[in-house]
Parts: sequence; C-alpha cells; structure tokens
Amino acid sequence: QSERQTENSKEDFSHIRRETFYAVRDAKNVAVSREDFISILNSQGYNVRWDEHKYITFQKPEHRAVRNRNFYPKEKYTKEALLEKFEKNRQRLENIKSGKYQNQEMGEGERTRGDLLYLLTHLFSGNQGDYPHQEQIRNRSAEAIEDWQKEQEKGEGMDWEQ
Repeated sequence: QSERQTENSKEDFSHIRRETFYAVRDAKNVAVSREDFISILNSQGYNVRWDEHKYITFQKPEHRAVRNRNFYPKEKYTKEALLEKFEKNRQRLENIKSGKYQNQEMGEGERTRGDLLYLLTHLFSGNQGDYPHQEQIRNRSAEAIEDWQKEQEKGEGMDWEQ
C-alpha cells in the first residue's frame, strides 16, 4: 500500500514539475525583466521565491515546490541565464516596436510569426493570467457555445448566413 502511494506521489510530482516547467519556459520567453517574469507566473497562480538563495522556487497552492535546478537544460534556467534572456527580450521588443528588428535568417523589416506574437503579447498584457489570444479564444468559444445552445433549445439550427 505505502509503496503504491509513493509511486503515485512521484507521478504527481512529475506532473507538477512538468506543468511548472512549461509555465516558466513560456514566461521566460516573453518577460523583459525579473519583475515581469514573476508577475507573469503570479498571474498563473505560482508563488515565486527569487531571493539570495541559489535556486528560484516556484510553487502553486497545495503543490510541492519546484526549483529551477529541476529544469532541463539546467544552464538555461539559472538566475544569470534568465536575466540575460530578459535583457535580450527587452531589446528585441524595443527593436520590434521601432521597426528596426532584423532577424538573423531574414532581411530587415521582415518579421516572423513568433516576433509578431511576442509583440502582441506585450501590447495586450494585463489579462487575468492568460496571454491575450487565450482570453479572446475563451470568450469567443463561450459565446459560440451559448448561441448554439439557445438555437438548440428553439429547435432550429444556426443561421450562418447572418
């Protein structure tokens, strides 16, 4: 019995660690400062402890804490590496906003979808823990489902020609 509980708790922690890794990875790719990074993760329900200790700790309520040393590759998630990434993100965002961004693989002025998504994420930040496109999709999906349910109750289909 206790062996099975231990196995389940390992699986649970593995799931928590993986979920935390994805949240940290995504926040790392758009944050322009340590404060921005912490704010993004706080908005997703994570408590972030980034202090004089060697490792950063991420924890959601009622979950075990996960340290940045658990992420792979480790060298990309050290405090120093994260601060460097935030500075690169800040410079990239300034260049994209000013129209001076030059992607290494593309000519000047051409922007990749990732660059545009990065810019949009920063322009529309401030939603309750979601990136802008997630909030819009969720709202539109909820409206569409409500409309469909209303039409089903009437016994009629949707009028797509409207």
